[in-house]
Amino acid sequence: MSVLTIEDAKLHQKIDHDDEDSDIQSKLDAAELMVAQFIGRYFYPDQNALNTAFDQIDLIQQRFETEYQKLLDKSESNSKLYEKLAKQKKYDNDRQISMIVNGLVINPLIRAGVLLTFGYFYETREDFEDLPQSVKNVVQPFRVDLGV
Repeated sequence: MSVLTIEDAKLHQKIDHDDEDSDIQSKLDAAELMVAQFIGRYFYPDQNALNTAFDQIDLIQQRFETEYQKLLDKSESNSKLYEKLAKQKKYDNDRQISMIVNGLVINPLIRAGVLLTFGYFYETREDFEDLPQSVKNVVQPFRVDLGV
């Protein structure tokens, strides 16, 4: 579920028909996720949604521990593949929790970054590996976990 509405995206791109709503929603979802991954944090429509996400951390951790243990058990009897999968699962879980813990309520700059990304998806309709520079310039101040 997107933080921004399909109407926000259509207004941004001056789209006045409903023919592509499914495609527009898909691109909007992808734009939000791409911006969230770039800044290393999820964003939410309001403080209540952020609090709700924060309250889910224990449940996420419990699910992870169950799945992680199953993979480790398989790795003892089978191969290194399950050990590798367990390590990847741990990395993914830690990343998801970090993105929730560092979450924030959407603000005008992040909103602009998502809409710029959506516009790029919508107009180019091509694969791209990185966010456009204009998006990076807008959302850079919100990045976390940059490392050394």
